[in-house]
Amino acid sequence: ITYEDQNTYLKEKFMSTYELAIKVSFLIFPIIAFIITIPYMIRQYHKYGSIPMLRTVIVYSFVLYLLAAYLMVILPLPSIKEVNTMTTPWTQLIPFRFISEIIMHSKFNISDVSTYLSALKEPLIYVNLFNFLLTIPFGIYLLFFAKKFSEFALAIIYVVLILLVGSAYLAVNNKLKEPHLDTIR
Repeated sequence: ITYEDQNTYLKEKFMSTYELAIKVSFLIFPIIAFIITIPYMIRQYHKYGSIPMLRTVIVYSFVLYLLAAYLMVILPLPSIKEVNTMTTPWTQLIPFRFISEIIMHSKFNISDVSTYLSALKEPLIYVNLFNFLLTIPFGIYLLFFAKKFSEFALAIIYVVLILLVGSAYLAVNNKLKEPHLDTIR
């Protein structure tokens, strides 16, 4: 797949993908909130003697954030037809490779200020920018819950990272193994 094809595809799918994930997360969140409310209230009451309102709002907003972030990574799954056009599944393991791709394949020029705004409209840049922005709230919540950077905080970072990346990778690879519905009929 060429970068031009990839950019065209991303421009068509980008906003609808995020809108879908956010809408689904707001639909699923009340169900999750209902399930965790009683255990959460019992734990908070035993720990603090009351149910702190600010802490409750923060915890529930964290649950909503995690749900939305997960759904942004996983939804929508590509169709079987799209997955079958992928020649080989591969994982890009070179850290910060996106920087060299931006330099090679975008109109962005760091020394020319006039290219900044147009560069933000290129999928190669805005996808990486939104991926970065997706992780900022996690760091803020982590500071609130862990109080200080520790082994516990590092373990949470790795677990969330593995869950997000691993679930997206497994979702696409499991689609490769599904039978074609057209051939079954």
